Amino acid sequence: MRGALVAVLAACSPPDAVRPAPPSPAAPPRTAAMESSDAPPALRLPGDVAPVSYAVDLTVIPDEPSAAGRIRIAAEVVRPTRVVWLNATDLAIDRAALDGHPARVIAGGDDFVGLAADRELAPGALAIDVAFRAPIDRVRSRGIYSERETTGSYVYTFFSTIGARRALPCFDEPGYKVPWQLTLHVRHDHVALGNAPVVRETPEPAGMKRVELAATPPLSSYLFAFAVGPFEVIDGGTAGRANTAIRYVIPAGRAGELGYARQITPRLVAATEAYFDMAYPYDKLDIVVVPRSWGTMEHPGLVAMGQPLALIRPDQETRERREWYTNILAHELSHCWFGGLVTMAWWDDTWLNEALAEWADLELTAAAEPTWRVRDERVAMTVRAMRADEALSTQPIRRPVTSRDAIAASLDGAITYLKGASVMRMFEAFVGRDAWRGFLRGYLAAHAWGTASAEDFLTGVAGAFGPAVAAAMRTFLEQPGAPRISARLRCAPGEPVRVELAQQRSLPAGVTDPAARLWSVPVCLRYGDDRDSFQDCVLLTTATAVVELGAAARGGSCPSWLISNADAVGYYRSTVDPAVARLLLAPDAPAARSARPTPAERMMLVEDLRAAVTRDELALDQLLDLVPAIIADRDDKVARTALDAAALPTAGLDDAMYRAAQAWYRKTFGARAAQLGWRPGANESAELHGLRRHLVPAVAALDPALAAEATRLADRWLARRTGLPDDLVAPVLEAAARHGDAARFDRYLAAARAARDRTEHHRLLHTLAGFTEPDLASRALDVVLASDLDLHDTADIVVRVLGHRETRDLGLAFLAAHLDELLARMRGDDAALLLGKLAGAFCDPARRARIAEIVAPRAARIDGARPQVARALEQADQCIALVQRQLPALRRILDVR
Repeated sequence: MRGALVAVLAACSPPDAVRPAPPSPAAPPRTAAMESSDAPPALRLPGDVAPVSYAVDLTVIPDEPSAAGRIRIAAEVVRPTRVVWLNATDLAIDRAALDGHPARVIAGGDDFVGLAADRELAPGALAIDVAFRAPIDRVRSRGIYSERETTGSYVYTFFSTIGARRALPCFDEPGYKVPWQLTLHVRHDHVALGNAPVVRETPEPAGMKRVELAATPPLSSYLFAFAVGPFEVIDGGTAGRANTAIRYVIPAGRAGELGYARQITPRLVAATEAYFDMAYPYDKLDIVVVPRSWGTMEHPGLVAMGQPLALIRPDQETRERREWYTNILAHELSHCWFGGLVTMAWWDDTWLNEALAEWADLELTAAAEPTWRVRDERVAMTVRAMRADEALSTQPIRRPVTSRDAIAASLDGAITYLKGASVMRMFEAFVGRDAWRGFLRGYLAAHAWGTASAEDFLTGVAGAFGPAVAAAMRTFLEQPGAPRISARLRCAPGEPVRVELAQQRSLPAGVTDPAARLWSVPVCLRYGDDRDSFQDCVLLTTATAVVELGAAARGGSCPSWLISNADAVGYYRSTVDPAVARLLLAPDAPAARSARPTPAERMMLVEDLRAAVTRDELALDQLLDLVPAIIADRDDKVARTALDAAALPTAGLDDAMYRAAQAWYRKTFGARAAQLGWRPGANESAELHGLRRHLVPAVAALDPALAAEATRLADRWLARRTGLPDDLVAPVLEAAARHGDAARFDRYLAAARAARDRTEHHRLLHTLAGFTEPDLASRALDVVLASDLDLHDTADIVVRVLGHRETRDLGLAFLAAHLDELLARMRGDDAALLLGKLAGAFCDPARRARIAEIVAPRAARIDGARPQVARALEQADQCIALVQRQLPALRRILDVR
């Protein structure tokens, strides 16, 4: 059965009890959502008993099916009870005791185990002692899991969000935050590590050793971690104010791939400490390299980073790979403060961890690598969040969490992470960067080593910036949607210059929110004339308002230009006049010369125009008319947004219009793609190379010359692994695959199976989805079913097959037959992500209906999947409606009658 499996009901003499520690304030306050202790809980532990500290003893051998352990919990009885409920999933409980007396073990379903005393437990100290066995997972990478490398088998842990209960019986809620002491029994030639430093190692019989670790500072269970295996431990020196030791824990023999990690990691530690004005709060910083990016996790003292992130061969070191490692490690390091030092009290405040860490990673990356212009990436982050926010099914950043499903859904990438970070960035700009930094330092100091809630954070905001700012932030945290702001200048002789502001929820045409939404929006306006530029910020708290422009009012002249989202830091859409947009996007136009719109402003301007098309405020052909000006922008990051502007809804077009759209795309972008070519020139900028990586592969699918060159380059790379920058290998292989034959497919698959580098292995498998000949696409789908290949490397093949017009129906048939088989091999969060991608694959009514039939019933059985599927299906409906509304404009631009 699932849940805690009762193996032996305390038939033996009870183990020795531990001496209880003093009472701890770790117990969360009792709420209506907490159940009483006389029945198995439904979601949250009852709060009758709280931990004070843990002592965990585990025997971990990577090739064994399970880990045998004993956990001793010094606890406090808060209210009288006869049953102590712990979280436990799929554990075998061998024996249990309370204060040294045998306890009766009660199976409590999937998530709980009860320990019943023979008497009522009075308030005070309590010793809990449980012997158990936990499975070592080899399929889904959850709980304690094992992975095989060429150098042997390794064990890692992944406990987010509620996975610690798969490894040991415990109080598996973030509000229970106490010290952990871990002792591991492992093979004598294995390395064993956890959150805290190793205190001593002692030989044991049968080729084993005992590894005792120090006690950690207070940690929530989802952050507890360990790793065991034949690792190589590489000294990374020291960093930071406390000279914290840095080590890299890697599969043996790969130290030569740590060059960039060893260079940038100390700089990131220093940048993080400088921002928070606080030393790194843990005794060590081990970076354990786990097999895949999806296992990356912010365990204090034992940060997990995926192999594709941390291990970069010298011949693969590109700006993209460096930026990937730096940005994600910055995110995980910031979690040592936002999550480790101060932890959310419950999952309804997941954003306190993730939004703040997502906000911080750009800040810290910019500090560590100042030449990279990473702050401009905020535009893409905000855009992705706002597009998700234009679905009525999307939830707020902060939402009540009253089920396991809601716990999983609280880690919504578009909303919790990206919208949360964008909102934080907007308020940072509104109050000032220095003031914001001071506030965050105070917040962390006030709640250090404890937990916090939204109310704690907003109380701090109110104290630092006033109640109005806290109330404004609440409007973005607790309701869904993104506001749309219109700003119209009002100039009259003899009167101050004013601007009329109005707000409403940004939604596509034909979609109405039944709730009346109103935000308190920090609107920052940039305006001026051919001589001067000014900026005013106001808090728009009503549906409409008229405000005086301070600088213009003093001068009395009417501005010749107005940008209503200064530097694109606002989490709102702007209503844009396309004629004004054209002038601002043309560098030689007087308005552009006067306003000098920043790259971020120009990128957001393009997105606002695209959004206007979805609202039927702008015909699609008018937007497409601007594409030549966008692709010619002097800034290559801005030029890249032309691809978004020109992203025609081709999946919803009939064959004739589809062919016309392909011809239009090649005509529009072909010359620029040919000019760029596949191979970079000497000393070109990273931004230009980024444009190449996006534009050339898109055109190569339509351009025989670029496709032929891709084929030559792919063959050379397959033969010698040379001739291409690492970040162009996958695009070139896929371009060659599009019209490739069975022989090419066989070469790709053989190379994937032979690859010993996980990054290369994944890349080669991923390119199998590029083959559009139906028989080869069918073979690619068979690869997904192969039991000897990891679904983490192959699942996206299905999504890609659905995306090709030639193979989409083949993919639908495959899913109808095999989706259950795939989901059975996936961790819940992986499965939810896949179902969301599948649900949004189509833009025509028939296929949208069919994918809904396949996906929706399965989403109901997987925690966190339903919200993702609902939003994806709603976005598919929006795409279908857009095609119907914009058909006349499409026919005009494509010249189809």
